[in-house]
Amino acid sequence: DLSEIGRIKGEAEAAMRFGKVFDPDLQIYFYDNYMIYHLFSRSIDNPVMIKLYEDVIKRVTIYDAEHKTSLIETLRELVLSDFNMQVTAKRLFIHRNTLYRRIEKLEELLGLDFQSSRNDLILQIAVRLQQLFN
Repeated sequence: DLSEIGRIKGEAEAAMRFGKVFDPDLQIYFYDNYMIYHLFSRSIDNPVMIKLYEDVIKRVTIYDAEHKTSLIETLRELVLSDFNMQVTAKRLFIHRNTLYRRIEKLEELLGLDFQSSRNDLILQIAVRLQQLFN
């Protein structure tokens, strides 16, 4: 239907823009894979988004700098592996017990229970915002 061509063109352009940044090795990009980035990019200056970024990403980044830790990397890998502990530990080249200690530290630092699906969503959004800000 030609009445959809404007929307489809916009989606294709967004898929190309975000795909080239997040998956530069690919040659074909599907909008559904980058829709969340497109959504966030349209509201990146929203005070709620900024607060979420500062409350999670900035807080962990500052802690890492002060304590010479890599909790932000742990958080990113945890989110990108869909909170799968085994996959996350493997990607970070650490033992699962080390990962559990890091998660406990993150929970303490952020005041969030990582077992809560609502908090998982908050962490996913924060990590995706970090990718956009970077």
